[in-house]
Amino acid sequence: MIVRHHHVLTVIRKIEQLTAGISRFELSDPDDWRLPPFTPGAHVDVHVDEHVVRQYSLSSDPQDRHRYAIVVKCEEQGRGGSQRLHATFRVGEEVCLSLPRNHFPLPPGDQPLLLVAGGIGITPFLSMIGELERTRRPFALHYFCRNRMETAFHDALEAGGRTHFHFSQGHGGPRRNLVDLLGAQGWRHAHVLCCGPQSLVEDVGQAAAILGLSFQFERFGGIRHIDNDDPGYVVRLARSDRDIAVSAGQSMLSALREAGIAIDASCEAGSCMRCKTRYLAGSVNHRDLVMSASERAQFLTPCVSTCLSDEITLDL
Repeated sequence: MIVRHHHVLTVIRKIEQLTAGISRFELSDPDDWRLPPFTPGAHVDVHVDEHVVRQYSLSSDPQDRHRYAIVVKCEEQGRGGSQRLHATFRVGEEVCLSLPRNHFPLPPGDQPLLLVAGGIGITPFLSMIGELERTRRPFALHYFCRNRMETAFHDALEAGGRTHFHFSQGHGGPRRNLVDLLGAQGWRHAHVLCCGPQSLVEDVGQAAAILGLSFQFERFGGIRHIDNDDPGYVVRLARSDRDIAVSAGQSMLSALREAGIAIDASCEAGSCMRCKTRYLAGSVNHRDLVMSASERAQFLTPCVSTCLSDEITLDL
């Protein structure tokens, strides 16, 4: 196994097209050594090329240390990373990954689990299902998709007998009543895990709150990046005693870099936490995807977070 500077070198062994826009990539060590361990729900940074890094959930069985699998949807309206990956990745090509890390772990204990996936949000649950079946922990999966043709792993999940499919195309109207869905007989004391677009996460979170169910989530897509409606403000650097102006529509990260401040960043979408920075004063509009409320009381992600006050003070 080749690990350099917390990166893992892998090679693509197999590419499987699951639907018209979704492919599964199987990766292993070039010399077939065992790969670093990971826990269900973990993800890795994938170095698509020299300048593009994207995060993908590991969808393979954590007990199989000889291969990782990632499932990637080619996002036509995305930032280009998934399109480039689909266009350039080929069997036999070497791919650099980060070490696995987990912001969406299975909760400990034997409490029943309700898994709610939206579209490509099925991916972290694929590594969880085997573990839940091995430990005989009660669970059910609700999988929301547009239609059957766009549903990755439909046949395998249907055969498992624990998945309820919800197709929106052709039915119209709002998403079915999630309170009724999550509050069904036998699941009134379950812990809810949800992964999908922000709208689904918000709806499921509201339903869980009404029912008094514990809830954790991982969301993707629909990330609100910096736009021209975001006003300018001043970033004060406490340790270096500098003031840096952030223009309207400019990211905090961009302004800091232009001022010569070295900030390590990878995804620039609020998910990898590589640019996580402590702030000391000011009001923050947090747009990251993974930090807890307690973390947000001390840290921000300058790649996507903005300032709600005239100035903000960073511990830099």
